[in-house]
Amino acid sequence: MSAGDLPKPATDDPGSADPKTARRLPYSFSKLHGIIAAKENRDENTLEVWMREGGSCSSFVIAEARRSLKKPLLVKEIPAQLFDKRLEQAFGGGGEGAYQFMEDIEIDQSLQSMMSELPQNAELLESVDDAP
Repeated sequence: MSAGDLPKPATDDPGSADPKTARRLPYSFSKLHGIIAAKENRDENTLEVWMREGGSCSSFVIAEARRSLKKPLLVKEIPAQLFDKRLEQAFGGGGEGAYQFMEDIEIDQSLQSMMSELPQNAELLESVDDAP
């Protein structure tokens, strides 16, 4: 781990993570290890990542994130409660994901009820002897 990878405590709210950038690391990895790929800095060719304060984010996790993201990282440590909020916003759309999921279930239930109302397929050939 280079000196640039050492976490810098955030003095204030870093804002929201870019969802497209955040999804470059799988949600399960981000949640488990307490790390979010937050923002891309194209001028410096770096990625800002946030790690959960007091979390289990080790130098191995940071190295794995750097390998996966293929960019030098600027690591910032943010309070655990803020981290969880930013993780949800980045991956869950701030609650919109749950709403969309419920809409999908309602559509699926509507399709199920329509399918149950369709007549059953009848055998076109009553017996093997009816084959052309």
